[in-house]
Amino acid sequence: MVKDEQTSVIIFGRSFDVSGSSKENIRKYAEFVDQKLLELNRNLRIDSMYNLAVLCSLNITEELFNEREKVKDLNRKISELTHLFDDIVL
Repeated sequence: MVKDEQTSVIIFGRSFDVSGSSKENIRKYAEFVDQKLLELNRNLRIDSMYNLAVLCSLNITEELFNEREKVKDLNRKISELTHLFDDIVL
């Protein structure tokens, strides 16, 4: 069993202690969130940290869903090509 490691990260100027199985991944994820918050704040200048966090979460969720849809489309195409290949070979 992999033991969770405690890692300190800074997101939007605040320090957070986060537990996870990989310090490297925790830092990478924190840097991603930090950059998204900074970008959103730079473009919209939102005063409320709560509102900024919610909008950032929605933006990241939209990206995630778009990527999931791309994966579904690619899997569908792979399946179609596999069936086509099977029809040709068999």
